[in-house]
Amino acid sequence: MQTMERSNTLTLNFVYPEEVTSWEGVSANLIIRDITLAESPVSIVVWGTNQLANALETMSFDVVNPSGLARYSISLELARDGSSLFSYSEHSFNIYWKDTDATDNSVREQKILYLDSPGTLAVENLAMFKFPYPADSVITLKLTEISETGVPGDLLSESKFLEGSPRPFYVRYDTDKAKPGQRYKLTGSISRGKDKGEDGAHPLRSIYVLKPAQPTVSFGSAVTSVQ
Repeated sequence: MQTMERSNTLTLNFVYPEEVTSWEGVSANLIIRDITLAESPVSIVVWGTNQLANALETMSFDVVNPSGLARYSISLELARDGSSLFSYSEHSFNIYWKDTDATDNSVREQKILYLDSPGTLAVENLAMFKFPYPADSVITLKLTEISETGVPGDLLSESKFLEGSPRPFYVRYDTDKAKPGQRYKLTGSISRGKDKGEDGAHPLRSIYVLKPAQPTVSFGSAVTSVQ
């Protein structure tokens, strides 16, 4: 008995940390993989262009017969003249595909991705204790080098935000001080008020290579449909 294929559409919405006045000469490279089975990942989108007409804000692609909870990874780089403007490197996210009913064999899911730029990290989510923190509680985020032995090294950046501030938080750092190929760890804490101590506030993305050891910009061509 032949099983009817379901056509499911995943839509990605990209949010940039700052305005770009001109997209002339900007290239894009994108790879999306299905990593639900970690031992056998599947590339489902490999796409690139030498010239963006305007900002890459939304991209949709089809996924055939997914079921239940699926996990994806995405790498995206937008560059001009060999220099990265915005990027998202090996970011992983989950999508729970809803069951379809008898009258509709298609499902559309959406995911918002906040892009990083050189000197800026977008911190969307933090894992914290479920206390009712007041809106004026202070969240501290630190970027610290990771040594070869795994112990923290020099502090690159420290940023403070109010718990009630809108997400994402944008952590700034000096690109001139970031070392090529160096791994950095983002850690966080939140104060509970005067003399009440601090709790952990753990970024869901914590390990970064802020500057590649060598330039990684390349140019591709579309090999899958992009709507």
